Amino acid sequence: TSPHFTQTEAQELTQSRTALGLSESTFGLALSQLSPQETHAGLGLAFRKLGATVRATGDFHLQQATLESFSLGDPLAYHSADAFIVKETLTNRQILMRELVQAQGSTRSKFNAAERLRVSGGPKRDKVDEAIAALEEAKRAEQALAKKVQAVTGGLVGEQRRWFGRT
Repeated sequence: TSPHFTQTEAQELTQSRTALGLSESTFGLALSQLSPQETHAGLGLAFRKLGATVRATGDFHLQQATLESFSLGDPLAYHSADAFIVKETLTNRQILMRELVQAQGSTRSKFNAAERLRVSGGPKRDKVDEAIAALEEAKRAEQALAKKVQAVTGGLVGEQRRWFGRT
């Protein structure tokens, strides 16, 4: 078998080999059941032995299907599940990064507004306080998003190391 199977191909291979094993076992049993009806002793013995051989081959194919399912299908299923989790995590990280860029733009905008108020002559004190409060809130939101992005990125880097170790 090739080491480059997809999960679906591995499942199809296992199902085909299982069906082959079951068919061979059934055919071997039918051949063995012909032996008592045969009047020629040598031919009856030949049917019995041929039936036993075909059943043994069927049993071997069933065992091989089980082995392939375990050794090929299960790791592919684990890798598929890992890949799905990574995809979801990367999607969440992308959303967080987009929100961070928006928060950074908002912080710059609020800083520029506060700076304009500060530079303009005779601004009202309450408007300046309001602009400074908005700027501080925007900075806090930006810092919180930056921490979330950093935590997700750190988790992904750690998971990447563990994934390569498992692989």
